[in-house]
Amino acid sequence: MDSAKINELVIAAKNGDTKIRNELIESNKWFIRKVSSYIAKRNLDWSNDDELSIALLAFNEAIESFDPDRGMQFYSYCRMLINSRLIDYFRKNGARSIPLCAMDENSLNNIENEEAINRYALSSEKEERAVEVMMFNDELKKYGLSMNDLALNCPKHNDTRKQLFKVAFQCLKKGDIIESLNKKKLLPIKEIIELTGVKRKFLEQWRKYLIAIIVIISSNEYSYLKEYINFNEGKVAL
Repeated sequence: MDSAKINELVIAAKNGDTKIRNELIESNKWFIRKVSSYIAKRNLDWSNDDELSIALLAFNEAIESFDPDRGMQFYSYCRMLINSRLIDYFRKNGARSIPLCAMDENSLNNIENEEAINRYALSSEKEERAVEVMMFNDELKKYGLSMNDLALNCPKHNDTRKQLFKVAFQCLKKGDIIESLNKKKLLPIKEIIELTGVKRKFLEQWRKYLIAIIVIISSNEYSYLKEYINFNEGKVAL
């Protein structure tokens, strides 16, 4: 979603549209989790970690206090608030040290400084990409896979990648296949054959790679990894 559209939604939420506010928060939980996980230096879970509750409040606070006329992107502003609130949380709870990636308390005093804003936005994006890879690697482990497995099982031919990409998107439209994969952590080959007509040997050969593609495109948490996918040509670079 472009910055103009985000600004429009944030202003509407700020002006009292509860429905838009709730939708904005719900659709950005992946972002909140990603930023918070990087700061905490571990993969946070919504059901267990207080840091995410703090970050969620910070996101809501960002909606209330965001001013597009200051020239800062909404997501950059959110990152700064989440960083600041989590630092406060760490200090109040007697943390021995604050993660080096976290901004100091004075960061919000510099939001008028365009050069500092740009440096921070670039740094944060790099950090989020690193967190996203970490989260993806953690999720792959649930399927008995690793990033190394993908490197060793990467199709060399573009036509093969295109076909795998096509199969993955066909599966995405079939909710029961995605549900089965998520629940059993196994590729439902029989159902995919019935859906796509692809041969079993092909699916078994590229099982690991296909699982990785489906995991990425079916999740809202891998926005940066999705940038490596060409939706028109079906090229993937994992």
